[in-house]
Amino acid sequence: MLVTIFSLSAFLLFYVYLGYPLLQQCLPHKKRHKKHLTQLPSITILIAAYNEEIHIGKTLENKLALDYPAEKLNILVVSDASTDNTDSIFKAIADKAALPIALVRQDTGQGKTAGLNRLVEIAEGEILVFSDANSLYNPQALKQLVQQFAEPQVGYITGKLIYTQEDGSIVGEGCSRYMQYENWLRQQETDISSIVGVDGGIDAMRKALYTPLKTDQLPDFVQPLSVIEQGYEVRYEPKARLYEQALQQPRTRVSYARKSLFKSAMGHL
Repeated sequence: MLVTIFSLSAFLLFYVYLGYPLLQQCLPHKKRHKKHLTQLPSITILIAAYNEEIHIGKTLENKLALDYPAEKLNILVVSDASTDNTDSIFKAIADKAALPIALVRQDTGQGKTAGLNRLVEIAEGEILVFSDANSLYNPQALKQLVQQFAEPQVGYITGKLIYTQEDGSIVGEGCSRYMQYENWLRQQETDISSIVGVDGGIDAMRKALYTPLKTDQLPDFVQPLSVIEQGYEVRYEPKARLYEQALQQPRTRVSYARKSLFKSAMGHL
């Protein structure tokens, strides 16, 4: 019995790190003829925040400075029962913003997924872009994200995560060894058909395909699968880049996801 378990475990490890990549190389890759949008779609950027006073100001300033027509862009933030200065920092920036930006407050702490469900209900954009409260984009990120929507079968796009040092300099070649491996796989999957793993901090999808989720479901995992289930493709766009500090910010994202699941679980007790 132990030998069987060991053999199965060894096989799974081999398949995940060697077998699956080799399979990607063997499968036929599509020759895609890139189409370009003749008209940029309207976008709503959605941000869920919980006690993000350290990051929210810089993140909002980054989004307001992106190269995208102001008349086709608006920003919605849900503050999930924040007890710090997140809301007041948002208000100070919103008062001076040159494009529509609004805050929705959840006083009962319902979690990230419930907050995004609420934001989507009032989102006006044809395309929804999901950003973390600590995510910084390259200036052309939105234009680069939406270009693949020129193909009607594309329903969801994810960008590339780049790790940085505290001073903003890039770590290594732009990300850890593991992230290089992940991004390589995403490109292979995109060239074959569709990917299933996304970053969560720089994702775009057609609003018409959004599926309201239960509060104990994580949108980063469930929404891409829902899009595929509806018959659309999920693709990777490496030119759309998300910058995060190594070690610190990935923990922030996981921490908030765990808090959301914890709050949901406590609500069912």
